[in-house]
Amino acid sequence: PWSGTWNFRGYRCARGDHTNDSRATFLMGAMNNSILSTYVTGGITDSANWSQQYRGFDASSTNDAIYGLVWNRDDSDSKFALTIGADVWMSTNGTGSGDNGDWQMVFQSPGSSVTQMWNLQYGNDVWVGGGTSAQGKGNLTGSGGGTGSWGHFDRPANRGMRGASTNMSGNWVMGGNDGYIWYSSNDAVTWNEVRVPINTGGSTYLDWYDVAYDGDGTWVACGERAYAVSTDNGQSWTSSDGLNGSATYNAIAFNVTNTSQ
Repeated sequence: PWSGTWNFRGYRCARGDHTNDSRATFLMGAMNNSILSTYVTGGITDSANWSQQYRGFDASSTNDAIYGLVWNRDDSDSKFALTIGADVWMSTNGTGSGDNGDWQMVFQSPGSSVTQMWNLQYGNDVWVGGGTSAQGKGNLTGSGGGTGSWGHFDRPANRGMRGASTNMSGNWVMGGNDGYIWYSSNDAVTWNEVRVPINTGGSTYLDWYDVAYDGDGTWVACGERAYAVSTDNGQSWTSSDGLNGSATYNAIAFNVTNTSQ
């Protein structure tokens, strides 16, 4: 069991660098108050070994949940990134530390085109994030490996976009609302979309929350009461409603060496 006192609800977790004690080994984002907690070493179930940064990202003008939370897994050029609201922050010293001043905002979404980033992924020197707003509309943002060059990608209008994955060879796939899935073959420069219904014989379209790549040609998307499989880099899908009950599956991962997971 956990020991000590925890004054926030954890929302997103990410792995860091377990080989270097100057970097975070695990990171956890809170549900509110933009709290970031990081762990390096010691008893992992002892809250005393987790640092907490309370409201360290107020420049985003929201005390919201930390959604995207990811490390680029690059030992020579370590970068940690997270999203709050529609903004992207990066660890300025590559440690992922929860200390004040170690993070800077590298992208602030203009206006209200995106009010909430859902997730963030890294692979092949590219960061990719999906965004949703209260109306279910979204956008894509992306960057090179550094802290600059962020911006909105060209995308279809009025789509809520969520989790993404890459095969590390230029192909990306991203799930989204209302059955939409997007795929790119040029490292997220341009995208195409398909609409995938659940396999009930009709045209019922539910939300796809996340996508994972198995390292051997197969992509799997998960979401509301269903999953779908693609073997042609996202161009076509076979869906299934074989998940029992009415649960929504928010995330999926394969146990493979892939810096996008």
